[in-house]
Amino acid sequence: MQFHLSEKFCPRCRKPLSDAIIEPHPTRTDVAFHNYECVDCGPVMTTVVSLLAEKLVQAA
Repeated sequence: MQFHLSEKFCPRCRKPLSDAIIEPHPTRTDVAFHNYECVDCGPVMTTVVSLLAEKLVQAA
């Protein structure tokens, strides 16, 4: 598992969040879940990211 700082902050303590895990959506192939973790508070946030937009940016 690889951690790196993101531009997101913990909603509880306001410290920077790290990416904890990125997992595919269970039924859709065009989106993924990005889970974020705070060093002090633990898992605190999940966002849904379109994989189609990332493919378009990489192709340009």
